[in-house]
Amino acid sequence: PIMQMIGAIQFQDVVKRRLRDLVQAFDQMNNTVDESVSQVSGDPDLSAEAMDAIVLDNLNRVAHACTQDLKARQSTDGNEPQAQGSAIELF
Repeated sequence: PIMQMIGAIQFQDVVKRRLRDLVQAFDQMNNTVDESVSQVSGDPDLSAEAMDAIVLDNLNRVAHACTQDLKARQSTDGNEPQAQGSAIELF
């Protein structure tokens, strides 16, 4: 029972960390959308194609950065087996 409780707590901690990381990634994407809107609305001479290219480039850049960041954080979540004692980490 105690080991199950510890495992459940660790599971909740990992889920909480991953959700927090996702929220940060979505915040970054939201900020990029806001910046893109400001960037394209500041130049009335831009064509629709140029606006699309700017927005797509900004979104691709931030999506790639967020993906790399999330992968890096997931690999440092403590997924390595523990050398001593019983390993409780579920991820």
